[in-house]
Amino acid sequence: MADCKYSCKTLTGPDKPEVTWGEVEFMYERVMPIIAPNDSDPKGFAYFHIVYGGGNPYNWQSAGKDKWTAEAALNYSLSPYRIWTIDAKVTSEYIKVARKISARPKGTSYWIELTCIVENPANGDMVAQFIFHNGQIRNPTDCSGL
Repeated sequence: MADCKYSCKTLTGPDKPEVTWGEVEFMYERVMPIIAPNDSDPKGFAYFHIVYGGGNPYNWQSAGKDKWTAEAALNYSLSPYRIWTIDAKVTSEYIKVARKISARPKGTSYWIELTCIVENPANGDMVAQFIFHNGQIRNPTDCSGL
C-alpha cells in the first residue's frame, strides 16, 4: 500500500516503507537584464535526469513581477537533475536559462537557490543542477560541466 501526499512510500519488506519520490516546487526569477522587451515571457521549465529522463513541470504560474513557479514529481536520486527555462526577453538567441532558479520540497517554506549553473560553451545554454534525495534538495558538491 502506498501513502502519497507530497512523497510516495513503497513497501520494501515487512512494514518497512521506503520513500522513493516526492514533489518539488521550482521558482524562476528573472534577474538578467531584459534585452528584448517585445519577446515573450517564459512558458515553463524543462528538466532532465540521466536515469529517469526528462519532462516538464506542471502548474506553471506567475508568482509576481518577473517570477514564475511550477511543480514536478521527481524520483529520489544521488545523481543530479538539470533544470532550465527559456526566457526570450533576456537572451539574444533561443537558449536555455538557469539564473535564478530555486527549489523546495512541496509543503515546505524555505527556497534553496540552485547555484550549480553549468554552461554549454558550444551554444551558451545554461542549466542548473541539483540533487533531490530523501525529501531534501541540495546543490551538488561537484559542479562539473555538461
